[in-house]
Amino acid sequence: MLALLKAFLKADILTEAGTPALRQVGNRLVGILHGCLKTRTHYDEATAWSHHTHPHAA
Repeated sequence: MLALLKAFLKADILTEAGTPALRQVGNRLVGILHGCLKTRTHYDEATAWSHHTHPHAA
């Protein structure tokens, strides 16, 4: 499955100009999937995107 996702990310549709954000998100999702498969853990949104957590101003 990981090979299929990587092939999808390398497809021409994602390498055209104007889609770097989509490619970045796709690469992040492949990395998350790889980590889940490697550690045999379930997906956890809080763990997967914890680096994007910003404290809110009071």
